[in-house]
Amino acid sequence: MSHIESCFITLTYNDDNLPYDVFSPLPSLCKRDVQLFMKRLRKMFSYKQIRFYLCGEYGEQTHRPHYHAIIFGHDFNADTDFHGSSKTLEHLWQFGNNYVGQCNPKTIQYVAGYVTKKYVNKKRDTITPEFTLMSRRPGIGFYALNSYEQLFISSSSLVDYVNKNGILPSVIQFNGRTYPLDRYFKWKLYDTLDISEKKLYSNFIAKLLHNQKQALDLGLTDLIEFEDKIDEQSRRNFRAKSKIYNKVRDL
Repeated sequence: MSHIESCFITLTYNDDNLPYDVFSPLPSLCKRDVQLFMKRLRKMFSYKQIRFYLCGEYGEQTHRPHYHAIIFGHDFNADTDFHGSSKTLEHLWQFGNNYVGQCNPKTIQYVAGYVTKKYVNKKRDTITPEFTLMSRRPGIGFYALNSYEQLFISSSSLVDYVNKNGILPSVIQFNGRTYPLDRYFKWKLYDTLDISEKKLYSNFIAKLLHNQKQALDLGLTDLIEFEDKIDEQSRRNFRAKSKIYNKVRDL
């Protein structure tokens, strides 16, 4: 991580401050509440570079709205009481209780992985669905790009992969560990490494034209008929890269 200080926090509502959506008898998440909370937090620590990843969810038993967040740039554990609550957070979040924990792989996985829960309850159709908020401009992980860039430059196998497949892999392995490479990292690396999707796509178009010429030379009027004679995996690779370029072109 690029931040030395970090922590895991939970924010809850007391009965007097539970938010409700219009026409719903059930308490609801309120994105505005946590957006203003983060604004107050950043203002208080304006001399620090505060980053965050936050999720809003409902308790599985109580169905009460609450929020979990990973805060990068400040550690609220420094002023917690024996209940695990922070006096500073109490000032910043006055709607209920707060709890502070350690930022570690387990808490990061919990906050970032909440979307896999897919909690469904027909009684809650009228309230705000669970959501995530995160730092942008730049996005979370932006400052790790330099490490990824150096890793790609120094790894001949990764360079060979890109040259062969035309796209960056979804995961990379380094020092015996596997790291995901999501869409944000991929597009940033395309920029920093000067990998042009259009150039890659053009190469595939050239191959397609070459195949078309070969098909005609063989007396095949249907290119698909010719494609049936080439490797199936190569066709899948080509189509995947065509879709990628179409997405880039539509942006």
